[in-house]
Amino acid sequence: MKTFVLALSLLSTPLHAQSIKVWQDMMSGSNLNSTLELHEPTDPTAVATVTFRNETVHATDEKFTLTYEGITVLFLFDWQYMDGQEERVTIEPPDGYIARPYEIIVPEGQTAVAHIYKWNGM
Repeated sequence: MKTFVLALSLLSTPLHAQSIKVWQDMMSGSNLNSTLELHEPTDPTAVATVTFRNETVHATDEKFTLTYEGITVLFLFDWQYMDGQEERVTIEPPDGYIARPYEIIVPEGQTAVAHIYKWNGM
């Protein structure tokens, strides 16, 4: 029975588990959460992709990390960047990696993408 449960849990675990930060909509009732995901690359030369969906649910600047496939990336979240209605996310991957672009500025209700690449030097 233990072997069956272990096998079942391995089968139900995604091959590439993504990492996600969710800002929940607690006020408007629209159920539109903002999300920042570090996930399987959508660019064939990248090792990971960052997708930020910006909805109107933030209230403060933040610093946090997400990990995908052993790569831990630091994110600096700037709420109401330049006192406007958009948010900026600065992406700081670990040594040996690079983010392109290294920051994304996203208006309310929009989505933006960046990619993490292995840095091969110049």
